[in-house]
Amino acid sequence: MRSLILAGFIGLFQFSAHGQFACGDFKNVASPAGVPNLNYSALSDTFDIHHTHLDLDLYAIPVNDFKAIASLDVERLMNSSSFRFQLDGFSVDSATVNGQSVTVVPAGTSPFVQLTSLPASWSVGTHANVVIYYSGAAPADPTGWGGWHQTSPYYFNLGVGFGVNPHSYGRSLFPAFDNFVEHSTYSFNILTKSPRKAYANGVRTAMVINGDSIHQSWDCTDPMSAYLASVAVSNYAELEGTLSKVGGSTVPSLILGRPADTANAKSSFGHLQGILTSFENWYGPYVWDKVGYALTATGAMEHVTSIHLPVGLADGTYNREDIIAHELAHHWWGNLLTCATAEDMWINEGLAEFSSHLYEEDVYSRERYIRTVRGNQLYVLNYARKDDGGYFALNGIDHSTTYGTHVYQKGAWIGHNLRGYLGDSIFSAAVTSVLSNYAHTNVTTAQFQNYMSAASGVSLADFFSDWITTPGHVAISIDSIESMASGNNWDVRIDLSQNRKARSTYLSSAPMVLNLYGPNGEKHRTTIMVEQAHESHLLVGLNFNPVYATINEGEDYLAGTTYNRVKGIGFGIFNLDNAKARLTVNTATDSHYVYVAHHWAGPERRSSIANVSSNRFWTIRGMWGSDFDAGLRLFYDGRIANGGMDDDLVSVTEDSLVLLYRFDASEEWTLYPHFTKNTMGSASDQFGQINLTKILPGDYVLANASADIGLKESGMGIPPLRVYPNPNHGTLKIELLAEASGSTPLQIVDVSGKSVFETDWQLVPGMNEKVLELNIPSGSYIVKTKTGEQKILFTR
Repeated sequence: MRSLILAGFIGLFQFSAHGQFACGDFKNVASPAGVPNLNYSALSDTFDIHHTHLDLDLYAIPVNDFKAIASLDVERLMNSSSFRFQLDGFSVDSATVNGQSVTVVPAGTSPFVQLTSLPASWSVGTHANVVIYYSGAAPADPTGWGGWHQTSPYYFNLGVGFGVNPHSYGRSLFPAFDNFVEHSTYSFNILTKSPRKAYANGVRTAMVINGDSIHQSWDCTDPMSAYLASVAVSNYAELEGTLSKVGGSTVPSLILGRPADTANAKSSFGHLQGILTSFENWYGPYVWDKVGYALTATGAMEHVTSIHLPVGLADGTYNREDIIAHELAHHWWGNLLTCATAEDMWINEGLAEFSSHLYEEDVYSRERYIRTVRGNQLYVLNYARKDDGGYFALNGIDHSTTYGTHVYQKGAWIGHNLRGYLGDSIFSAAVTSVLSNYAHTNVTTAQFQNYMSAASGVSLADFFSDWITTPGHVAISIDSIESMASGNNWDVRIDLSQNRKARSTYLSSAPMVLNLYGPNGEKHRTTIMVEQAHESHLLVGLNFNPVYATINEGEDYLAGTTYNRVKGIGFGIFNLDNAKARLTVNTATDSHYVYVAHHWAGPERRSSIANVSSNRFWTIRGMWGSDFDAGLRLFYDGRIANGGMDDDLVSVTEDSLVLLYRFDASEEWTLYPHFTKNTMGSASDQFGQINLTKILPGDYVLANASADIGLKESGMGIPPLRVYPNPNHGTLKIELLAEASGSTPLQIVDVSGKSVFETDWQLVPGMNEKVLELNIPSGSYIVKTKTGEQKILFTR
């Protein structure tokens, strides 16, 4: 029974801005999108390999010339005319079953070598010793990543091939059932020429040196899948140690590096004890008989107890410690509990990648863990579509996306959300139970859902539907907030919307943190369950009148919104990377609090008069004084290499790109008057700037509109009435667009309709401005003129 996996990172010598996801560099080499993963699980329906022993003569290295014998303990499960297995590149010289010669039928155009003329005595339910003699040059997969590597002074295998189908590549080393459901114990006898020594899975049981010949024996007594078997050969120095296990026992460790690399290796693996302890505390005991790493030339692969890592990783720093953690985490996710098919790879890779974030909380701090989690979320939202060629569910992926950004990085994001959804104690207990009860078995996505539901006592049907079996994502935004005085307290109604990207369904069970902020620094935090496309939540008895509210500022459950918060006074320039914006505060004599959210989905409530973005919009809220003077820069970018955030708007030309605004979702979108556009030299390169010269609280979205769009023709244009700041503390600025001279009544009324201010406003053609100094009670009001009205929240 088996799994196939690669630990997520290759090419450790060059890390680009997205270098931590380097395994994806090769994932699309092998096949075009849409090619299904091959699944040869049926091999295990007929026969079951209980033990695999390999005698490998590697004396000829550096020549790639194997002489090998595989001795398999095989149980016959069904009557079959042949014993089929996979073996790439080698020639099968002969084979026996229980000492009796059998006929070898080479693979040819078939993926299988067949042994026929099987002994009649090998009946169903009995075991036989199948011995296969083979030789030749061990192959590498077409991408150059998996299979056998002859990279002097390193000679080693990587058990996953990106360019082969199936990806499992145990067959590049020995006769195998290269499927997910075949688990076998392993032993090795390996001959090398001094000074080279060979290392494999498990613990060393013997080493004999005879002249320049070195014979070593290795034994792995816990069953594993074929792709997890490994051999590494070099003039290694051995860094032996002992790691403490949770509960008081110990496990040996063995880190292999060439003599010149051992000092750096000691430093780079300095937190190995902490990583192991973290995973045992979260997931239960480490069941294997050794913790082992071998430094090689390339690749990162979670072979059981003998992980292969690029030597460039062990540079004496902790810079790529996440990879050390990721590969060790596979000894729970993948090596112990294995995905049943390649389409379920997120269980192996996504949860191992999540683990490479999780350990940071224990070894470093909660703050570092959250930074990593949020950085990963931002990467997924920005680049997963570009990396993988679309938006996909986590399960059911095809051959080209098996090791893609969705599987690794979105899988890690959802691992974090699952932790938050269940809570730490239930999550850890459930995971530990599942890993213990189903150790050395395989699991589909549906089975994993059922196992975790049973172990936690929490139905995870909604969670799996929301995040794992449905593509795309959802950004949750606040439509409006309304306060109602209730004695000395306030009742507050919050209206919410789910904004979808690349999916037809809404989240049905999303625990969201709702924060309400008051004028004097008050804060009320509560968690609500979001279940509908649009819904209202009533909060009763708050001891302050909130100025604004935010959704999804919590740490434990992340949806499709990223944000930044700025607090300060006076001049400042702030790169809001999470909000995809840059804030410049020119002047502000009072303290300002600015919240900028970037929703990674177009607004659900769209415009009937313009083509608004289907990919994103922004929300700005906060508190600032009447003299607050600030600008915001937004970069629009339709280039697919950069994520293609605005390709739906600027794929042909940027000429019609505009910025729309609404105070909240109760208003229609209108053309924002305070922006300029900078195409940065070209209106056809899909990249440029939108510069807001004034910031108003509200929602902003990019849109396509005709060049001659105007207020009278389309209902768009400069808003006829704008009142700000909103919320307000006493100094009210009112802007009104007039087409001709004249006058309009200007009235401010409270929610009961009672007038608190009235005047007759004389207007001139164009934009008119009025400043009012008000002393009225805190509460909600409506500013009315002939041409429009606007809600305003006044706080003292």
